[in-house]
Amino acid sequence: MRNPVVIVILAFWLLMLQACGNQSGMPDLRETYRYNDARPFGAEIAYRLVEHVFSEADFEKSRKPFLSTWNNQLRDSGTAYISICRRFLVEEYDAKAILDYVYNGNTFFLSSSQIDTVFLNSIYCEVTRNPIMDIPMETNLHQAHVRLVPALEPVRDSFGYYYTGFSSYFSDINDRYARILGFNENGKPNCIVFFWGHGKLILHTEPRAFSNYFLLSDDNYHYWLTLLQTIEEGTSQVVWDTYYQTKNQKRNPGSFSTFSEIFRYPALAAAFWLAVASLLLYILFGGKRRQRILRERPPVANSSIAFTETIARLYLQKKDNKSIADKMITYFNEFVRSHYYLQVATGTEEFRIALSRKSGVPLEQVNLLYGSIRLTGMEEEVTDEQLLELNERIQQFYKNRK
Repeated sequence: MRNPVVIVILAFWLLMLQACGNQSGMPDLRETYRYNDARPFGAEIAYRLVEHVFSEADFEKSRKPFLSTWNNQLRDSGTAYISICRRFLVEEYDAKAILDYVYNGNTFFLSSSQIDTVFLNSIYCEVTRNPIMDIPMETNLHQAHVRLVPALEPVRDSFGYYYTGFSSYFSDINDRYARILGFNENGKPNCIVFFWGHGKLILHTEPRAFSNYFLLSDDNYHYWLTLLQTIEEGTSQVVWDTYYQTKNQKRNPGSFSTFSEIFRYPALAAAFWLAVASLLLYILFGGKRRQRILRERPPVANSSIAFTETIARLYLQKKDNKSIADKMITYFNEFVRSHYYLQVATGTEEFRIALSRKSGVPLEQVNLLYGSIRLTGMEEEVTDEQLLELNERIQQFYKNRK
């Protein structure tokens, strides 16, 4: 059996290599949760850990709706179905099939930030979420965390990372069949287990807790390993869902009609007819153009940005870390001169004290930064590790300054 620590370390280096090859300098923050996606919000780490835990079970992938998967791929009992996605939208017959599947003695694990109300109503539960808090804006970024009940994790208090918070939670739980397994940063339940028949349904409202970024932060992969312990040990088959990761709308093949869906709801039908009437009024009264068409002028190209990108790309291709470090130090010193009106003198303690006082950055952090600058300036060749350390200390200064 492979060691999970080795799996996490290898995956971490794969992520680092991919980040270094990204010429734009910014990681791709799309939340895909695909099993083979090594980007921050892919689910490659979660997938590999499941393979490790259930190494003796038959491992398969599902690319079809649940009812079709159950009829053609899943066994009758002793199996586990795992789905991690942003939106879990199902038809009524799929929701019923999931409950029948669990009742027969199987485990269904679902983590999604938007669980279909059709499915939640079938188990008499309700989820509350704040979509605004999921947007990665500066005001939403903080040290967020989740935690498990002491019965599952008696040692570690919480599992955290720096990004948008975990705001979704179960606002209504069927206390007769459900038990709480975990909480979000606000102390609200975000993970429950629903016992039904001979099996169990495990629901989680924060799929970002199973992303590569979260699981690789501070050994957070133990969070996923602990939850996997709630699945029966004798599981003989594990199916990883890939269908609901890309399914954003409910469709019933052969019977779906856009207009029929609109007219099913009176409020939506009224809004549709209002939009049609507004369009007709616009055509009648605003159809004639009052002004001749103005040709669109192409925006002025910023050649300086293209030139800078070309030069930076050239330095990276030549692996001239020394020149890159010198440019970073020169730019930072110019920033200090223009913002804090200080004459740069890295060797004097008075300068570092004055910089700490004016910027609000702790003196210890300023000393570490200029220690890296002095060490880098003395070296004839700068390694990748030294360059990364210098960049990290400069970025920490920018982040902590007032």
